[in-house]
Amino acid sequence: MFLVFALATAIGLAAQEADPNIARAERIFGFLKANQADSLYANMADEVMPLVSRDALVGVMSKAEYMAGQYKGRGPWEVKIVASHRSYVSMLRFERARLALLIVFNDAGRMLGLQLLLPEVLGMD
Repeated sequence: MFLVFALATAIGLAAQEADPNIARAERIFGFLKANQADSLYANMADEVMPLVSRDALVGVMSKAEYMAGQYKGRGPWEVKIVASHRSYVSMLRFERARLALLIVFNDAGRMLGLQLLLPEVLGMD
């Protein structure tokens, strides 16, 4: 039983490592935590840049902490299909709530979207 679980876990980890968007999502999360709005903006896809101001990306984590309490940690990345796009979701744990971090990339690996949502919105509880 343990061997089957270990093998399934190893296969799952290898699949995540093979997906370059997992590394991209990690990098984007690092920018988010470090409040590096310029880096977040620089990773956006050209087609969404005119729709988002750099200023809208300033202090995203501090605003989340203001509402949900101090950041406590994050879960693994899960791949979801949202509006026909491969999306990457990680559950963020705060003192008073959990929020789902959703990152959407285009085929070139550029960011189409970045949102903090209630887990229920994505059917995650």
